[in-house]
Amino acid sequence: MSSSIRVDVEGWNEIEEALSSPFVSVHQFRCSKRDAAKARDLMATYKCSLKKLLIEEGPPTRSNQQKRVRASVLTIELSLFRSLNEWRHNSPKGSHRSLALALDQIQDPQNLGALIRSAHFFGAEFVMFTKDRSCPVTSSVVRASAGAIFSLGLLEVPNLAREIDAVRKEGSYILGLDASSKQVLPASSYVRDSVLLIVGSEGDGLRHLTKKKCDFLYALTEKAGRDSLNASVAGAIALFQLS
Repeated sequence: MSSSIRVDVEGWNEIEEALSSPFVSVHQFRCSKRDAAKARDLMATYKCSLKKLLIEEGPPTRSNQQKRVRASVLTIELSLFRSLNEWRHNSPKGSHRSLALALDQIQDPQNLGALIRSAHFFGAEFVMFTKDRSCPVTSSVVRASAGAIFSLGLLEVPNLAREIDAVRKEGSYILGLDASSKQVLPASSYVRDSVLLIVGSEGDGLRHLTKKKCDFLYALTEKAGRDSLNASVAGAIALFQLS
């Protein structure tokens, strides 16, 4: 059964992305009197109850004058799915070719948000990440994703290895990023295939069990003597290669 988390969304573009998402329900929309008309229009456009709109009356105090640009805050409940099977029962129908991203204990909110943003940009249908020892989805992750987090499935799974097996049964190749691999990810070789790309944690990379679950382990370059890339940058490059 899916769960949900409560997060705050700021910025009109991100607010509209959230309101248009099938994975979001509105808890409260708080705005200044100046922005009330725009907020009402958005709530009406996306058929949200105006009872959830809270308009803050009166001029800004001295303490919050510098924060007026952040006055409009949408508080939402964002759905998280516990398994691939649960996601399939709730997801819109996709094409025969699927690209998806799995994250093995990513712990930095900026990296998580950036990876979700890249996954959406390159056409991934969902991002899967571990429930334990991973960065939780927070308002910081939402901001780092620039609203992309509302446009694809989020699978927060208790057992990553089990869900990798479930993806494989659907016919996907399982590809892991591993800087120590002797094989370099070949450009465009998988563009007609269904693929799950796995990116490891910032410090340790992929865990041993996760590596064993991969069909292939790839590095991004064969050149020695280079420092490893930031996890979000490496993930973005690999998604580009696979898209």
